[in-house]
Amino acid sequence: MRPAPRPLVLAAGGTGLVLDIAGPSLPRVLHWGAALDPAADEDAAFAASGAGTAGDARTAGSGVTYGVPLVPLQAERWSGRPGIRGDRAGRWPHRRPLPTEPVTHAADDSGGSVVTAHAADAEAGVTLTCELRLTAQGVVGLRHTVANTGDDHWTMAAARPSLPLPEEAAELLDFTGRWGFERAPQRSPFIHGLHLRETREGRPGHDSATLLVAGTAGFGFRHGQVWAVHVAWSGESEYGAERSAGHGSVLSGGELLASGEVRLAPGESYASPWVYFVHSGDGLDGIGDRLHRMLRARAVDDGWTVRRTDYEFLTSPQARDVLHEEGITVIDYRSIQHVWTLPRTQSPAP
Repeated sequence: MRPAPRPLVLAAGGTGLVLDIAGPSLPRVLHWGAALDPAADEDAAFAASGAGTAGDARTAGSGVTYGVPLVPLQAERWSGRPGIRGDRAGRWPHRRPLPTEPVTHAADDSGGSVVTAHAADAEAGVTLTCELRLTAQGVVGLRHTVANTGDDHWTMAAARPSLPLPEEAAELLDFTGRWGFERAPQRSPFIHGLHLRETREGRPGHDSATLLVAGTAGFGFRHGQVWAVHVAWSGESEYGAERSAGHGSVLSGGELLASGEVRLAPGESYASPWVYFVHSGDGLDGIGDRLHRMLRARAVDDGWTVRRTDYEFLTSPQARDVLHEEGITVIDYRSIQHVWTLPRTQSPAP
């Protein structure tokens, strides 16, 4: 009999992921946090990951697995919020997508990894594609795409990528605010239940969570373990941190869809925004370091793909030429425009 695939151990930029790809369902996340040694024996990596300490704990040998599903659903014995929601005029609200082909894993040119999983629920008439990218800087990107293979419309209600958290994540941090006082931090204990932040202004707004961070007790800028999520989306969005004695803890994010906003005709598909997950063993500064290094790498490798609010890119030597080539005008960024008037060999004061 063909042996089951071993856990997939990924590592880049100091971040590690361990995925159970043995099936029969979509991959399960056994570990997200500090990097494990991908060259080590998979059994040792599995044990080092702490698999089974969080999430759905079912025992080996009794048809049971460990970890949190990459797409949490009731069919996976998940009792929390589902990773995808939708229905066909009230029918098939509870899906059970099964893999249609083996999980693929490849290294990218920058030193990261790309994992793709395909599944389908033939009775419900939907397919699901999960894309996971671990960048060279240690940032995990997740995106779910749902396609309608049925004969009538499928209504999307939610697609929220998520990753598990360990028990030692004891505090939450996010941001709120108003005009003239945005990005005000607020902390709270991470207790059982759902901590949910939603923006309903058609854009992130002054009170956007921006980042939802879970961390060890008393974490700060340069100490403590922290796990964060950011939704790379300029419209309405949601951020969630959920904890339960039955299924453990997860961080999640996604686009906030209004009722009936996305109705897929036969053959159409919906892709969630990219949701980025970042771990640091050195406090909040480690989160910022990984995100900024990822953005700088994208600015160099891909041209104009960085948001206009990334100050470091806008003040970089190539920004003026890139924006001009793309026909983009920056309005009322006076300090940035001042930088652009400096000689090319002169840098702005730190």
